[in-house]
Order: sequence, then C-alpha cells, then structure tokens
Amino acid sequence: MKTVLISASQWGLNPLIMLVAALCANTVMSQSPLDQPSQKKITVRSEIERAYSEIRNAAVDSHTVNALQFAVDLDNVADRNKSRNTDSDAFLLGASLGQWVHLEIVFLDKAPNQFSSAEDIQLARKDAVRAFSKMRELQAKLGIDDDALLSAADCKIKQRVKELMAKYRAGGGELDLSSVPAATPTLILRQSISIQLPSGATVLPAGTKMPLIGRKGETVQIRYMDADYEIPISATDLK
Repeated sequence: MKTVLISASQWGLNPLIMLVAALCANTVMSQSPLDQPSQKKITVRSEIERAYSEIRNAAVDSHTVNALQFAVDLDNVADRNKSRNTDSDAFLLGASLGQWVHLEIVFLDKAPNQFSSAEDIQLARKDAVRAFSKMRELQAKLGIDDDALLSAADCKIKQRVKELMAKYRAGGGELDLSSVPAATPTLILRQSISIQLPSGATVLPAGTKMPLIGRKGETVQIRYMDADYEIPISATDLK
C-alpha cells in the first residue's frame, strides 16, 4: 500500500497558523484543573441563604442570655456586610428574616426573663418588629412571597414562622407595626478596651457594636454579658 503525504501548502494552509494552533491545543491539554477559571454564581436565593445562615451562626455564637445584647449581636451581621459592601437587597432580606425569627421566636419565646430587664426585653422586641417591617419592604421590592422566602432561607421552622407572620399581619399589642419605634441606642468602639468581668479581664476589640445604656460626662455606660460597664467616651464613636 502506498502512503501519500499531503503538505500544508497542498491543503492551502499557512504553516505558521498550524503551528500556533498546535501550541494552543497543547497548552489547554496540559493546563491543571486548579488553573481553570472558577466563578461562584450569586443569585437572590444564594444571598438570602447566606444572610440567614450568618444570622443563625451569630445566634449560636452569642452566649448571652440578655435580650438586648442578643439583638446587638445579630445586628452586627448586617453592619459587617455593609462595611464590606456585600449587603445586597437579597442579603438584607434574608438577614431581616433571620433577625426577626431568632429574636421573636427563638430567643424571646424561650429566654428566661430574669436575665433581662423589662426595658431590655422591650428594646429587643422593638428590634424584632423593625426587622419584620424591613423584611416586608424588601419582599415587596423583590417580588418574593413568604413560601419562596422561607424556602430560600432553608428555614427549619416554617410552620411556626407562618403562624407568627399571621399574628403580625393581624396586629395587636406589641406586634402592631403601625408605629415602629426608634432604634435601640448603640455605639461602636473606636479602640480596644479592657473590662473586668467576674471571671477575669477581657478585651473588647475596636469595631465592636455595643448597647448604649447611658452617658455621663466623659464616660458612657455599655452593657456586656448581662452587666453594665463604664468606659471613656473617647474610646467610642460618640462625640
């Protein structure tokens, strides 16, 4: 059998083009999987799920039994994402749902009130009401109903949440949304401070958001781990 060799010129192909094509093919074939481009797809669903998960983790990591401190610990999630410019509307929707669920259902329904003053409980419940109001505002903006929201958040207590949603819609007492109260007073530490706990000294890092209890001269009173402490006003964002 006679073998016939056909040159690139006979096919009308440019040898230089063929060489470049061969080199490109070899590069692609030898490329490591670790060098392949990768991009996470971000959706409204994934943002809601991320926010709800971060709120849930913050609730677990918060070891306080004080209602107001618990509310502040959850607020820190949205503040942290805002500082990183990762607080999309979908994220804030999931965060608002998470705050409301963990404040109204998980904490206030079960936490022993002897560790929180009546004022602390009232302020924490006001935070829950505001979170619910913000959630409804964002649901309307994004066109997401309750079932879709709870599904995206992977909420494990959907029926309980729906029951309380119905009570909020009906209104009544502290659940009345017609007059959402002012925000819980807080401050942010601009520098790290040391406070003396019953178990020993601890350091609160700069950037920590704290409940503001009172202000007197050059000091302010904050609440941490169910107790009040005085710190210099110069260490905070207050003037």
